[in-house]
Amino acid sequence: MKPGFKLLTKHSLVEYKKIWGQFNSALFDMKMQIWEKKIDKFCYAGDWAFQVELNNGNITRCNGVQHIGKLTDKKLPKRPACKKCPLMHCYNGHFYIVAGIAPDIKTVTYAVSVIE
Repeated sequence: MKPGFKLLTKHSLVEYKKIWGQFNSALFDMKMQIWEKKIDKFCYAGDWAFQVELNNGNITRCNGVQHIGKLTDKKLPKRPACKKCPLMHCYNGHFYIVAGIAPDIKTVTYAVSVIE
């Protein structure tokens, strides 16, 4: 796994789940369901969504992974991750997947999370 993409806590995974699980968040539950599991579905990161580093204009698919262009380019790149994500798991899947970046993954949505 790439450095820096670990759970950001001093607690064990069990303690982390106990602490944050008490808030009954569908988004947190989803994050824990995919944590440390490789996503094998088609991902449109790098086509439908990007991350832009404001200090240098670099465009990456997500989480600073795989530089695919510059903000100064005439067109935004269209280079989806497909099924070739280099990460061991979707580190921010509770955002990216829930936002629909991998539409074949059935999950909660922000609308459902807010309503419930």
